[in-house]
Amino acid sequence: MKISTEQIGKALVIQLDGGLGYENFKEFGHEVRELTMECGDRVVFDMKRLTYLSSWGVGAFVSAAGRIRRRGGMVKVVNLNPEIASAFRLMRLTHIFDLCDGMDEAIAQMETESGGG
Repeated sequence: MKISTEQIGKALVIQLDGGLGYENFKEFGHEVRELTMECGDRVVFDMKRLTYLSSWGVGAFVSAAGRIRRRGGMVKVVNLNPEIASAFRLMRLTHIFDLCDGMDEAIAQMETESGGG
């Protein structure tokens, strides 16, 4: 999986390209930790190019989001493909993650909210 970033307004956008599973969940966690330590109290995960998300990947993703929130940060998720969105609903991850319809909505919320969501 490839991770790339972009700063849009106050938000750090983390774009995921490929799959997130057993083979790379530790690397993902480490890389997201490093990225968010520097400038990540407002993070948008762009899942447009995420091809699969295993249970190992879900755990790493939940852990990364939890670390950001414990520091008073915000996490938004955009561009889930239909299969992964369905898995998010089945696992009730929609109660954990703030899913936005698109990048514009996520960025607008980041600009106006004060943290913790």
